[in-house]
Order: sequence, then structure tokens, then C-alpha cells
Amino acid sequence: MAGKGMAPWQMWGNSQTITLTEIAGGTVSTTSQMNRISYKRPETWHWLFVVTVVGGTVEPDAYNGIVDFDITVGIGRSSITIPQFVRFQWSNLVPVAGSYGLVLRTTSAPGGHTNFDPIVRENLIDSIVAQDIQVNARVEFQTPGSVIPPRTLVVKVDSYWAPASHIRPDWFSGNFLGSEDNGT
Repeated sequence: MAGKGMAPWQMWGNSQTITLTEIAGGTVSTTSQMNRISYKRPETWHWLFVVTVVGGTVEPDAYNGIVDFDITVGIGRSSITIPQFVRFQWSNLVPVAGSYGLVLRTTSAPGGHTNFDPIVRENLIDSIVAQDIQVNARVEFQTPGSVIPPRTLVVKVDSYWAPASHIRPDWFSGNFLGSEDNGT
């Protein structure tokens, strides 16, 4: 069985370029699946989310760009979806060319207020415990109204995941799914 099947990390990283075109003004959005991880046992995971403004045809109008990374994590027979786990948001009040190349990135997520004590503290999450993980990127483009020709926004979204420690039981049995025994 050594070397058979897809390497388990094939869905741990993904990049997609997304183009949104405003047709009638207001808000246009789309959702794209970025990752699907099935690890077969619970593990602690770290991530890197990146958003890059690649281009667009927005004139010197105000607009908002938003990318939400929604995640679903599961262990055993249970799972939970956390919408807007990480949100990137930027505004353009000058020509969009000034935003080209803008890179937003994070390896942590705001955890929110827990109400355990009256002192509000920064609560950052930098790891998730899960056996299964699915990540969707929701990209939204908000404009003030319809203009001819239609305006577009092009962003590249990246989502990369890695286990905190990658020691797998199959390594001890010589059953290497994905040929990782020979360095390929």
C-alpha cells in the first residue's frame, strides 16, 4: 500500500484568484471552498490566511473589500461552524490602483470576549484542535452605486494549514499514504 492514494496534505493549502463584478451597484459576493482536511485523528493545527488585492476596474469611488474565512471543525461525530473566524476588511477612498498589491495576512484569529471576568483582555486564537477542517472564503465587494461600465475587484485568497506536530501512526507501520517515505 506504500505510495498509493493522494498524499494527505493535498488539501491543506490552497490559493484562488476571485473576480467580483458589480452589476447593479451595492454589494456582490461569492463563496469558495479553500480547504478540506480529514486527518483521521485529533490534532492541533496552525494556519496562515492571506488576501492580496490583485486588481480591478474601480474608479476613484469609495468601496469596501471584505474577505471572511469561515471554518468548520470537527472531532469524532461532532462539528461546529464558526462563521467569520477571520475577517479581512479594507476601504478604498482613493483610486483602486493605490490598493493593488495590498497584502493582508494573519496566523491568529480574534477569540472574542469570554465574560469570565470583567477585565477585557486580548483573546487571540493561534491554534485549533480538530480532526476534520473545512475552510470557505467569502469575498464581498461593496460599492456606492451603479456606474457604467461595471466595476470589478480581483483578489487572491490563500489558506494554508499544518499540524503543530506531524507524527503519524502509519509511519511506524511502514504504510505511507502519499509516498512520503521517499521524500517526494
